[in-house]
Amino acid sequence: MMKTGNITIKDIARKLGISTSTVSRAIRGVPEVSPITRKQVLELAKKWEYEPNQIAQSLVQKKTRMIGVVVPTLTDLFFSTVISGIEEMAVLSGYRVMVCNTGEDADKEIEAVNTLLNCRVDGILISLTKNTKSFAHIDRIKKRKVSLVLFDRVSEQVAATKVVVDDRMGAFTATKYLIESEHKNIAFIGGPENTNIFKQRKRGYLDALLEYGFEKNIALIASTDLSKGSGSIAIRKIAQNNPLPDAIFAASDFLAIEVIHELVKLGWQVPEQISVIGFGGTEISKLILPQLTTIEQPAFEMGKTAMRLALSQLLYDAVSYQPELVSLATQLVIRGSSMSRNIQEVECM
Repeated sequence: MMKTGNITIKDIARKLGISTSTVSRAIRGVPEVSPITRKQVLELAKKWEYEPNQIAQSLVQKKTRMIGVVVPTLTDLFFSTVISGIEEMAVLSGYRVMVCNTGEDADKEIEAVNTLLNCRVDGILISLTKNTKSFAHIDRIKKRKVSLVLFDRVSEQVAATKVVVDDRMGAFTATKYLIESEHKNIAFIGGPENTNIFKQRKRGYLDALLEYGFEKNIALIASTDLSKGSGSIAIRKIAQNNPLPDAIFAASDFLAIEVIHELVKLGWQVPEQISVIGFGGTEISKLILPQLTTIEQPAFEMGKTAMRLALSQLLYDAVSYQPELVSLATQLVIRGSSMSRNIQEVECM
């Protein structure tokens, strides 16, 4: 009669009249077990659909082969793509991934870290919320000697391995492209200024203006909290100023898309009257009309790199391991939401 319910090695041992240690060694492929016994154990294990107790194994090995991932949102295609990169590298290395979504809530971030630590994960990869100001929970990860990697949204206050994109250079490239396309009044719509990535993107915008001899115009600069509709509010405020912008660089694709929608409501033509460029390079940037010119981030590569660095930490003890900073390059992708002002003037003549 086939055994039903949760099968244990004790059930298999009792059926075959051998010790549980022999069953365990046979399943793990230890050489001391005879070929005949191993064959009997594996056939019965398959027949009864035996599955190893992962928790029991982790207690013996002192490793769960689990990696926790904490992200501020799962609705953003950027983070979904990062997670795909993490999972691909994890599977290739024999690890499983547990994902926690904080919803941009700093308290939920703390809860997620505590949950993952209680689950005894071997490593934690985390992208901070826009509201994270205290880092005691990050210190707990380090004290537990759990592998730790911060990615995308990181903090200068945390000494840990980090994987980021070169946000400043990406923003510099975007602004330089608009300047060299003969735009004179380039507006900037950023994210929360307490978040490092948005500080760097604003810095890149300002650095490009300075290098090309443009004066900083506070009336053309706005910050948002990234909430729904914040991009629309920002562009309405900028549109009230004089001079009006002929280009807008938004610090995320999400903001850029909101800007385009609002400009259409205001009766502006994109890109004929105003060019728009975003930052992210997510799939959604190709799904709107006109398609969005953007600074593309290597999201999948970021996930793979973060996972690789997390795994490499497991090979070092806490004393010998030194935190790393990996900065990935971005790429300008030119699409229909931007055009040269010079070309427009020629066409209108």
